[in-house]
Amino acid sequence: MDFETYKKESSRTASGEFHREVVSDFLLENTLVDVIRIGSILDQVKKGLFYGKPLCGDEIKTEGSQTHLDPSRIDTNLLHAVIGVLTESVEILEALQGAMQGNPLDRVNLMEELGDIEWYMAMAYRSIGTTPGNVREINIAKLKARYPEKFTEEHAINRDLIQERYVLENSGGKE
Repeated sequence: MDFETYKKESSRTASGEFHREVVSDFLLENTLVDVIRIGSILDQVKKGLFYGKPLCGDEIKTEGSQTHLDPSRIDTNLLHAVIGVLTESVEILEALQGAMQGNPLDRVNLMEELGDIEWYMAMAYRSIGTTPGNVREINIAKLKARYPEKFTEEHAINRDLIQERYVLENSGGKE
């Protein structure tokens, strides 16, 4: 699926609401602070794992109990891609946090971070042997199953995960 079609189709299932009365400004701010802090640690882990950069900072624990993680069980390019998407997303969150505090939103920086996310997404697509168009097609099929007419809060909260999985497994988007 081409990107223009995807933009149009995906807008049908986007929420147009912002429920500020449900989440306090305090909770939002503290959550963003925590995510940004964890994102900073994750960025150091990424740079250590994939670029060989030594870790620094008191909040990074380098020793601990035995773990059952074995990165050799997966394609580490996919791990690199996913961590990269997360760390670049945190950089966007930092920009949004600054704008909510009154700083100007730096559109050039946002485009740079989105470009970095696209780069990591390309790495992920290569790793699992798919294409952006195929992923878009499958995603829209799932969203049409979830929201038959358009986005509703009811459908967003009460999802039929069995039906969605069936659609995901059988839509088989082809480019």
